[in-house]
Amino acid sequence: MSGGGSLQNMQTTLSNNRKLLKSRLPIFKRRQEFADLKNSYAKIHKSIHEGPELSEEHRRYIRDKIKSDYRKRLVYQSSISLILFAGILWIAFSGISKLNKAQNQGSAKAQIISAKEKDYRAAVLAGDHMMQKEQWYFAVGNYERALQYRPQDLSLKYKLALSYCQMCYSKNRACSDAREKLDGFIREYPNDQTFQKLRKSYLETGVEG
Repeated sequence: MSGGGSLQNMQTTLSNNRKLLKSRLPIFKRRQEFADLKNSYAKIHKSIHEGPELSEEHRRYIRDKIKSDYRKRLVYQSSISLILFAGILWIAFSGISKLNKAQNQGSAKAQIISAKEKDYRAAVLAGDHMMQKEQWYFAVGNYERALQYRPQDLSLKYKLALSYCQMCYSKNRACSDAREKLDGFIREYPNDQTFQKLRKSYLETGVEG
């Protein structure tokens, strides 16, 4: 029984080997197919005919055309670069100009404020000096000028009212102006007794000027 099984296996193996050999191409057959493929490529290559040789004029035209196209492309690229560079410069210049303008405006505004402050202080000092010298007319003028810069300064209004009262009381001058000024301050500050006391002390004497 075992001998019969071994014989059967050997026959099966031989049959499979024969089928495998039949499925493979012989070496000479493969070489033939490669040669046929090579010949077909050669035929195709021979079928491609080269054109006539270019003349020197035609070659020069092609070279000039290539150079012209290159110059045009170079000019185009340069133009684009210049436009972009000019745009960047314009943006930078505009920003710097606006910054300088803002700084100049700020500086000018600060100078104006500083000049006004100096003029205000000078007017107050001059008014105080004129009051000490009992030159009421000039004291009034300086206090009026100082009030132009600080119209809500209550102490300045008191000095102005006192100068008017002294000018009316001692010099008998501008009494109607003094009453008008004091009445205006009393209406503006109804709860402040200072201006009312000044009016009673200096102006309620029946003196007109």
